[in-house]
Amino acid sequence: MSNQENDLRENPGSVPTQEPSPEASPSSAEQETSAAGDFYHNPDKVVGISYWAGVLSWIVLAIFIIYALSILYFNYISGAQFMSLAGLSIVLPVLIALVIGGILFVLLQSISHGLLLMLDIAVDIRESVERKTPA
Repeated sequence: MSNQENDLRENPGSVPTQEPSPEASPSSAEQETSAAGDFYHNPDKVVGISYWAGVLSWIVLAIFIIYALSILYFNYISGAQFMSLAGLSIVLPVLIALVIGGILFVLLQSISHGLLLMLDIAVDIRESVERKTPA
């Protein structure tokens, strides 16, 4: 008979205490992983989002340039006069498309580089804190 069974027979109203098993306690590597997970969620996902924001920015820019060139081409085919006052109504949509495409390109590139910069700052801060705290 074990000690717990003897304690239960002697004190039937008492609740036996359980010793934590060594397998149940988290290892130091798991504790570091959970601490890193709390610091920033998943650096691989942040890098992935940054990558796709950069790719999307180039796609958006290419689409807007193709759109602007198609406006110019179709107006040229239709025989529009570019140097007259009416030419402003032809060139203005092209300029607006290029400005919108440029703004979206800069915005998406900023998101892409900003995410990488913030991730780099977080890693640097974490490394400096680990260097200052004794193990």
